[in-house]
Amino acid sequence: MSTATRLSPALMTAAGLLIAVVGCTAPRGSDAPEPREPPEPVVSVTAATPTPSPAPSAGDATGIAGDVVIVRCDLKAGRAVASGTVVNTARQPANFAITITWLPDNSVDPIAAASTTVPAVERAATVQWSLTTTLPDRAEQCAVNARRVEVH
Repeated sequence: MSTATRLSPALMTAAGLLIAVVGCTAPRGSDAPEPREPPEPVVSVTAATPTPSPAPSAGDATGIAGDVVIVRCDLKAGRAVASGTVVNTARQPANFAITITWLPDNSVDPIAAASTTVPAVERAATVQWSLTTTLPDRAEQCAVNARRVEVH
């Protein structure tokens, strides 16, 4: 079991830009190797089609990554499980869409991603969620993207 770290998309983008800038500013000497094309990123999605977001017709989706806690997120290549809890901080019952993205070290290019929905969570309730995927390579961290749609 591994402990997961949640990073905001803005932080992941900033880290990627910093890496790109540092890589571009290295001094070039006569013995420096020729630049190479970066390899194509390896992207894998769950064997099953990712679950769609909660029904948009039920209301406006609200980002709620702060209401999601990742309790488990496996990082080794092979079968990987992510699980945790989500709390409904809305004033109404709500549906939730949770996507976990497995990321390599110092990159925002995902190794894999998996999604699940948690329907009809009552106001102030905390519920558990879990999802499974296959990682083609070892990941260094898990990132969460979550949305809530209130049910009226």
